[in-house]
Formats: sequence, structure tokens, C-alpha cells
Amino acid sequence: MFIDDDEQVPTSTRNVNKGEADATVVVREAIAGPLLAWLRDRVHRHGRRFPPRRLVERATGTPPGTDALVRYLNDRFGALYEL
Repeated sequence: MFIDDDEQVPTSTRNVNKGEADATVVVREAIAGPLLAWLRDRVHRHGRRFPPRRLVERATGTPPGTDALVRYLNDRFGALYEL
């Protein structure tokens, strides 16, 4: 598995290790460099070896799903649209 508990992984208000990074916070906090390094190590270099579903699971430790996106959208726009 790719993920070690002791490993330093870039973080924002969400856990990048779980695939739930808030991109606006990443950019705002100027950690795009470490995030790019994490992506290169975990995703880009393995992109042709694995199908997308398996690549996401290897990089994040969980199978792809919509939970993180729905949570982000609710956090971001829930109050605005009274959801």
C-alpha cells in the first residue's frame, strides 16, 4: 500500500491522504509545490500502470466515490443555496 501513517503528506482543511483536499485552501496556503510532489509520487508516475479506479485507490487508500465531492459542495455552497 502507498500510505504510511508516519509519512508526511501535504494537508489543507481536508485530508489529502484520504483524497479530500480543498483546492482553494491548497492554493491559498501556497502548498501547491508539496501537493504537486505528492501527486507525482502517488499518481503521475503510476498513471499508465493501473486503470483509473485502481490508481485512485492506491493513491488515497480508499476506492473512488462521491462522498468527498458532495461534502465539499455542501460545505462550500450549502449556506448560499440553503441546502
